Amino acid sequence: MSIVAAGMALAACDTTDEALGEAQAGFGVPRQPDDAPIEGERTDISGVVRVRGNDCVDLEVDGLQRWAVWPADSGAVDGGAMPELDGVAVDAGDGITGTGALVTADALPDWGGDGYFAAFGGFCDADKVGVVVLDHATISPRRAQR
Repeated sequence: MSIVAAGMALAACDTTDEALGEAQAGFGVPRQPDDAPIEGERTDISGVVRVRGNDCVDLEVDGLQRWAVWPADSGAVDGGAMPELDGVAVDAGDGITGTGALVTADALPDWGGDGYFAAFGGFCDADKVGVVVLDHATISPRRAQR
């Protein structure tokens, strides 16, 4: 019986290269849920990507560095450590433009619980630095795919 259960659990696991890379990297790239965008007043967003010493990826918006939650359709590169937008790897220092919301950590799903956003956002001090939630984003100026 336990062999059947183990086989079913393994079959249910996502074994794509991207998922395996993100699992090896730890938390992966924080993305908005496909089915339930994070709530907040939407606005145009423009900022610069910053990577902290603990590898948390932020977006500096209006002089304030905020933990970034990327669009639902973002990819991941560098072993799952950095986001990818439209097939282009995002680097520290890149300009980003798009739409989204500037929110506090308590707007994140499961904040205050023990889920993904609480763990990752807690590690990245989202409750102290704030959060920028991106619905759509591009690297600006647009770079070619590497």
